[in-house]
Formats: sequence, C-alpha cells, structure tokens
Amino acid sequence: MRYNFNEVIRVRLTDEGRRIHRHNYERLMEMLPQAARDSIGPYKPKEEDADGWSTWQGWKLMQEFGPWLRLTMNPPFELTVEIPETSNQ
Repeated sequence: MRYNFNEVIRVRLTDEGRRIHRHNYERLMEMLPQAARDSIGPYKPKEEDADGWSTWQGWKLMQEFGPWLRLTMNPPFELTVEIPETSNQ
C-alpha cells in the first residue's frame, strides 16, 4: 500500500492530543497581532464523529503532533489509525 501525506487519515485523539491541539492554538494566538486573532476567532476543537474519529491530512497531523511523537510518550492519538480506501489509489 502507498500513502501520500496530502491525503486524509483518520485518528482518535486522546485527551493529551486534545490538550496539545488547544495548546498549539493558544501559542499561535500569542504570536499574532490582535487583528489576526480577531479574524481567526476563538478556539474550536477538532471535529470528531460519534466514535471519536477525526480526519486530518497526513502532513497536518504530523505538523500538529510531530514534536510529541517519541518512545515512551503519552500519545496524542491512538496508535491504530484509519486510512480511507479512497486514499490508497
């Protein structure tokens, strides 16, 4: 199977992942001028389906959580992921 990191991947975020996602948003807001903060608006958690799955482009998932992926980590998402069949072309 081949996977292109521009395609989608589905993961189930852990509480740690949700915390990191919010932390990253807050860190970005600290660096932006007020006008930019106003146009972006308040924090919105990543949308999850009824089973807790959220959809990400592969590169965005790595951008968001890469610094927290290491051995003996508290993972930001469950380590079993789902690659939708449409991504495997």
